Amino acid sequence: MWILYIIRCKDNSLYTGITLNLEKRMTSHLGGKGAKYTRGRGPFEILYTEKYPNRSEASKQEYFLKKLTSKEKLDFINEHAQKIVEKWIFVSNNIIAKYVPLIGNNIYIQI
Repeated sequence: MWILYIIRCKDNSLYTGITLNLEKRMTSHLGGKGAKYTRGRGPFEILYTEKYPNRSEASKQEYFLKKLTSKEKLDFINEHAQKIVEKWIFVSNNIIAKYVPLIGNNIYIQI
């Protein structure tokens, strides 16, 4: 399964990408080996994820989202929030907190 993701960088900018392994990809971003845009912009917060059966479908949605402004991306996330299963906050190469949405409540669980 391909995963489309939107992350918030420490400068509050948003980055959209696709991957087969989200944890590995986040580690790459943090290590400066991910996308050029994310270098030096960590820590990151994953705001949105969605799974796709193949790269083609994930890439089409990624292309659509990359054309949106930050405000439009945040509106999209809010409209599709039910698709978010869990969020992670990454600092260095360690997951420091897991976010679990509970019907209108935001709860961070330290790991």
